[in-house]
Amino acid sequence: MNLKTLCFIPCCGAKRPGAAHKSEQELWFEKMGIDTALFLKGRKEMANSIKSNMPTKALDLYTGNFYQPLDKKIINREINSGNLRVYIISAGYGLVDANELIHDYDAQMKSKTARMWRDYGLVGIIARVIQTLRPDQVFGFFSGYSYWNPASSNYRYFFSEALKSAMKDGYHPIHAGCFYRADGLGQTKIPKSLGLCFQEALGKNFSNDFLLRMRNNPHPFPGMAPVIVRYESFSGEVLICREVQ
Repeated sequence: MNLKTLCFIPCCGAKRPGAAHKSEQELWFEKMGIDTALFLKGRKEMANSIKSNMPTKALDLYTGNFYQPLDKKIINREINSGNLRVYIISAGYGLVDANELIHDYDAQMKSKTARMWRDYGLVGIIARVIQTLRPDQVFGFFSGYSYWNPASSNYRYFFSEALKSAMKDGYHPIHAGCFYRADGLGQTKIPKSLGLCFQEALGKNFSNDFLLRMRNNPHPFPGMAPVIVRYESFSGEVLICREVQ
């Protein structure tokens, strides 16, 4: 069965380690033809940021502003049904599957850490995941810039470059793009708006109408004014213009 939707989301600073869960995704990168030597070298270099605690399923570990609006039961249900895969771009681990067991860590995807992951081919790793899974549609949810900026978080840069690379190499999705902070400020409001967007997109099954609205007429999510989240399309798909309720 073909994967319907693949999503990439950011990690965050707030985490709550809990009981370990059995996971079948711990060695996901070995199944995708990724250069594991270089990938694991990057993880080894970040080992000093890892805190000693019980490993926790990644989706459960993160509790920051992006994750607070998420209904993780629904997300897990969609993952377990095979309709959805979620990967987290992580300063400490590079890239993690939502079901991967990881430890709490203290790192940000900017400055020296971002340069290290860039030099160790994180763009290629993400592109390889996209090319291997070949979902019908792929989406990212990120703030920051789509171009390299060492002084800022580079999650959106890694995702955007990887998606463009995968498409250049022959991946042709029905829908592909990034939901991003187009306007507004607020260290709390920006990630929470993106989390609300992810939850609403999932609830609306990433419908054509939802993508159209977020591309052409985005609006603040409840309580998140004046932060505006917009959809940037990468795939050149035709979004049929009709009234959006």
